[in-house]
Amino acid sequence: MATILERIQEAYDADGLNDARNIAEALAIVRGKGGRGANSIADALSLDITLTFDPNGGTGKAFTMIVTANLDWTVPECPFTPPDGKVFDYWWPIETGSEFPEQAREWFIPGANTSTAQPESTTFYAIWKDAE
Repeated sequence: MATILERIQEAYDADGLNDARNIAEALAIVRGKGGRGANSIADALSLDITLTFDPNGGTGKAFTMIVTANLDWTVPECPFTPPDGKVFDYWWPIETGSEFPEQAREWFIPGANTSTAQPESTTFYAIWKDAE
């Protein structure tokens, strides 16, 4: 089995890659990410991370998603049953929610495209608001 450096060299030789963007594409090819569209070496070397979604007082079992750090992912719907008198508001990586709720709603509402810059696994908590 070829080493990563040998595989990068093979991709480099095969495609005539000769600048930083193309080297990033070669790294992406090696990682099985297709290559084209890798804008930086950091993108190409992005790590897969686990995102855990916690009910935070709601009813249901926590679930996980595997995403690639620094690349966009779609925020999932909340499958949990809310606590009495509450409705789901948004996901947040702190159990108590955000000091910036408008920003949080924009970034972490279901269906939003966002990214996780930190290269480590993260838990997102369901943030509940009073039902109207």
